[in-house]
Amino acid sequence: MIDALARHEVQYVIVGGWAAIQHGAVRRTDDLDICPEWSRANLDRLGAALRELDAELAISPGKTVPVPVIDGVLLSRMQIGTWQTRAGGFDILRGIPKTATSEARFEELSARATTAEISGRKIRVADLEDVVRSKRIADRPKDHEALPELDKLREAAAAARPRDAAFPSPPSQQLHQPPSPSTQPQPYRPRKGQQTHPLERVEERSLPELLPLARDYCEFNGVDPSDNELLALFRALIADPTHGGVQFLARDGDGRPVGFASLFWTWSTWATGRIGILGDLYVAPQARGTGIGEALIEACRTECRAHGARGLTWSTAKGNVRARALYERVGARSRVDWIDYWLDT
Repeated sequence: MIDALARHEVQYVIVGGWAAIQHGAVRRTDDLDICPEWSRANLDRLGAALRELDAELAISPGKTVPVPVIDGVLLSRMQIGTWQTRAGGFDILRGIPKTATSEARFEELSARATTAEISGRKIRVADLEDVVRSKRIADRPKDHEALPELDKLREAAAAARPRDAAFPSPPSQQLHQPPSPSTQPQPYRPRKGQQTHPLERVEERSLPELLPLARDYCEFNGVDPSDNELLALFRALIADPTHGGVQFLARDGDGRPVGFASLFWTWSTWATGRIGILGDLYVAPQARGTGIGEALIEACRTECRAHGARGLTWSTAKGNVRARALYERVGARSRVDWIDYWLDT
């Protein structure tokens, strides 16, 4: 099945039992579960792969029916499609449970996915956190059986997870020494052919446009603050940009808001001064890959320089490969010997 999907250039993320196995689970599964990218073109390619595999629609255990035409139109109408192929069972899912009322789909899963080698091919596999969460919410008997092992794998992964930061903590004897030329971060410059994007500092008049982006960002991260809580935070920054922080709003070529960044101020003994924390960075899915993320980071970096900050730091999930590629592209360095902690107050 993996080979057929590759031959037809299908974009997808592996989920379910196969994903669990790639993260170290030993519990066997016979079916391949995927969340494909849901465009008509990609679903047409997926339909071609199903036809190559002589797929039939499974309507009950052990019973299948042939389908005359398997194409993107048919697949787009099926939130869950259970197929039987000559290579085995094949489940196609629009998304997997994220909360009791929402699901994570390809774009979100892909952003956090890891890469595994299966049948000699590099395949995107859902992050272990997404796999565990979906099984806990699905709450089926087979999920109950799988969760104890997955929880142990999750705990082991969390214990080993490094922190990804743009301003690593240097050894004490090097606090006042700049990085060597070989490790000196290079200033961001737009890639050749990449358009520039208008950015603006968030003000009261910007809040109606910022709020929907912030809601999408929070949903992506699995949290659900109220609009009033978000607006209170935004207004606190607007009221005290010198001590609290600032936010930037990005627009596309048509003037539509498509991204934002939040920069918060703090102080560091080891850096002997102020540093900036890139608390939030979000670009709407339709605008990713256009340079908006780079532009927002550079705006925060410039603001840090204007306030005399010694550096800009942030954290990201280890499995967020796409984001990490962006951070490395703008010259940020990660530190792998630090672990984040959080304590409720």
